[in-house]
Amino acid sequence: MAGQGMHQSQNFALQQVLAPQLQQSLLILQTPLLELRNLVQQEMETNPVLEELSTELSPEERNGAVEQLQRPFAGGER
Repeated sequence: MAGQGMHQSQNFALQQVLAPQLQQSLLILQTPLLELRNLVQQEMETNPVLEELSTELSPEERNGAVEQLQRPFAGGER
């Protein structure tokens, strides 16, 4: 009766789940530019809350944007 006995085992599974907002962000980042423009246009037409802003930046806004892009990336905040 040496072969008889109790046997106990445990199995662990780790599953990574992305939040819906992160899934949407990844989808947007992977979308080709022309398709992305079409998606934005479609959203603008169907969502009355959205409004198109001017793409023209003043020199001050342009300089601020360039400075922000040139700052080193530090742990998730720019």
